[in-house]
Amino acid sequence: TNDAGGTSELILDGENGFLTEATPEALAERIDRLYLDRKLAMDMGRAGIDRIEQLGITWDRVMEKLLR
Repeated sequence: TNDAGGTSELILDGENGFLTEATPEALAERIDRLYLDRKLAMDMGRAGIDRIEQLGITWDRVMEKLLR
């Protein structure tokens, strides 16, 4: 959803996911869209992996920051 902390830093709306209102209707619409367009879902999944790599997010880095 678009009101959860930090999501807009990770999610590029329409590229590697969706930013949407936190309503049942809005969430259902996005889920339905991905269910009906499996290629879009796969492309977004790949783009999500690319985004994680681009941002350098790893468990080692997360743990390092948490343990500081």
